[in-house]
Amino acid sequence: MEWDQAIARTYAARTGNSVETALRHMSGEGKKDGTTFSAEQAKRAGYVDEIISLGDAHARNDGGDVVLADEDDAIREAEKAEYQRLVNSRLRNFAKNRAGEIAADAEN
Repeated sequence: MEWDQAIARTYAARTGNSVETALRHMSGEGKKDGTTFSAEQAKRAGYVDEIISLGDAHARNDGGDVVLADEDDAIREAEKAEYQRLVNSRLRNFAKNRAGEIAADAEN
């Protein structure tokens, strides 16, 4: 729970949403692992600054995020994002389980 609160505070600061809204997005509003957004929904929610189409994409770094050069780069970035999502999910689960173990040890 402590990790979720810290992550939610970071999302809230970045997006301008409340911590409660960020927690709701993280929990997936009834789903098991987070809310899924379309590009437009993510932009409206404040999680992305800009939406680009692959046809318009070209390599640049304007001081913000790097824009992808082609579809292969987009696929690699999507795979990296999915891997990172999986790692983050496992880290949250590990932290929650470890917190439960520590609490159980403290009770004994």
